[in-house]
Amino acid sequence: MTRPEQGRLPVVRTSVEITCADEADTALAAMYGRSLMRPPAYGEAFRLAAITRSAGDLAMHTIEFGAEADCTADGYPLGMFVFTRAGRAQVRSARTEYVLAPGMSCASPNRTARYILQGVKGVKGDLLALPGGALERAASEQGHDGVRLLGGLPGSSRAAMAWQRTGSYVRSLLDDPSYPLAEPLFNLSTVNLIAATALAAFPNTTHTAAYLPGPGRAGPSALRRATDYIDEHAHEAITLTDLADVSRTNAPMLAEEFHRHRDCTPEDYQRRARLDRAHAEIAEDSQEGGRDIAGLARRWGWGSTHAFAADYRSVYGTSPRGH
Repeated sequence: MTRPEQGRLPVVRTSVEITCADEADTALAAMYGRSLMRPPAYGEAFRLAAITRSAGDLAMHTIEFGAEADCTADGYPLGMFVFTRAGRAQVRSARTEYVLAPGMSCASPNRTARYILQGVKGVKGDLLALPGGALERAASEQGHDGVRLLGGLPGSSRAAMAWQRTGSYVRSLLDDPSYPLAEPLFNLSTVNLIAATALAAFPNTTHTAAYLPGPGRAGPSALRRATDYIDEHAHEAITLTDLADVSRTNAPMLAEEFHRHRDCTPEDYQRRARLDRAHAEIAEDSQEGGRDIAGLARRWGWGSTHAFAADYRSVYGTSPRGH
């Protein structure tokens, strides 16, 4: 039986306070991309405070301005999102203009934009940075070749509420002293969830591009290659794109084969494979006299002991601790 590697992803928390606009330009460029900040000619001294929390390549930066400032920034990489917590920020680009108030969120513009923070001290917000390629992978899982955001704000009030809850969830995970996001499998599943939620919340090309599948079906041989790979690599982070490559087909066709022949999704099959491995570990640990259910659940990709216990009971008819 192959257990997950004991190595955990690095978890980092850093803080910095800057009182010079030029130093702020350097710090922001290191985190996001080239920025040019200019405080007003008169008034209070410039101040920027930033706290960064990261687990692997997933990061959230909490930024607070102590005085009014203008910022002109190059287009940020795809996968950066702002959650405004205090103050007001006016966002302008060549194609859009809107005002962010507390409780609102936006996707960072993909092209040069001017941020204007006016009249309110203590402008504060969280900037969520997904790992590179996360949105593209999420679009690929849906059968789309690439993705581009078409607007900076969520597409509806319901989408905005869902996205705010997502931001709060990520913040709570990064602040959790047990560091659940240090577990590679759980980190990947969380990133995939965030990316899929972002594509559902913000207008983008996956909403408008028609998907026209090719003729034929993937076939049972492709399904067998996929299930064999999952069984052999259940301890690794596997995406639907990975399975499609291994199976020599495309993601939508492979998902269709799982539905037709297994009555489940590839993710369902992978979850059951991991549950079987966890079950074997529990039996082994029982014989050795030790049992760390919380740690085991995180290693195999579950975010909470409660969720793991519910899945375990649904399959084995008892709780992990009662085995």
